[in-house]
Amino acid sequence: MSGREYVTVAEIGFAPYLLAMHESLMRLAGDFHLSVASVDRDLARLLDMLQLPNVSTMDVSAPGDPGLARAKQTRTIGEYCWTLTPFLPGMVFDARPDAQEVTYIDADMWLRASPDPIHDEFALSGAACYITPHAFSPEWDASQSAGFFCVQYLPIRRTGSEEILRVWQDECLARCSSVSADGGLGDQGYLNHWPQRYGDAVRVTGSPQWFQGPWNCERFPYSEAITYHFHGLRLRDKSRVWLGTNPIPNPTYHFVYEPYLRELRRSVDSVVNAGFSLRFVKHPMSAQGRLASTGSRVGRWGRRALPGLSQGF
Repeated sequence: MSGREYVTVAEIGFAPYLLAMHESLMRLAGDFHLSVASVDRDLARLLDMLQLPNVSTMDVSAPGDPGLARAKQTRTIGEYCWTLTPFLPGMVFDARPDAQEVTYIDADMWLRASPDPIHDEFALSGAACYITPHAFSPEWDASQSAGFFCVQYLPIRRTGSEEILRVWQDECLARCSSVSADGGLGDQGYLNHWPQRYGDAVRVTGSPQWFQGPWNCERFPYSEAITYHFHGLRLRDKSRVWLGTNPIPNPTYHFVYEPYLRELRRSVDSVVNAGFSLRFVKHPMSAQGRLASTGSRVGRWGRRALPGLSQGF
């Protein structure tokens, strides 16, 4: 087996983002294979119809593991996806016995450049896994509630990671909530302790600028990003999206968001043309909140389209 292994988890409502992420892998990841853990049958059906290159589906809509089965029944779909995350590398290693390394990637991630520098840094470290800090812009630092590290792009080796994954699985089965507590949200607060607990088995990236999202795009030039995490970006209807509340610098908007939105537009068409419904969200902010969000940015943004308001594709 050759090529880089990836794994992600999604449900049908996340299909457009998943398809856009896959397109970026096709352009920039070289020889790769993506395993998609599908938490509902509709997403599995869509992927079967689309026959995306280099993709295989793992049906986790009815998990055999008793702990995961309980989580599926008692947690929200988002919390269930987070609970699954530490189990996904093992699922790939079982399904693809020649794979010695797999990279977990969030479905709303998008590559801007070749990921080779990331994997070169990981290989040179000799570590069993590789993690990335949120690297918040100071005014948006949510480390206390969201965790210091972000589960977004996480390469992990078959050998040397066994204890890390086992403990993480137990922790996520015990608690994996959308309500932040003890310095972490969902599956990622547990990573806070990894560098101290596991030492050289864990590599923290030395280049946090490679991993950008709305929480740190004011801190780093967009041109240094290898990946961008479109956390919080949601469809409002077939032609509009909610960008979120973080300010987006003009260059980042034009050279990152606009290309992504064009790709997302094509992904939306693929889902609709296959006969599946899209999931839309109402404006997440009240009218009063929208006014406050707009007013707080007028001085910085002038006449440009403001984050926190609807944007067309």
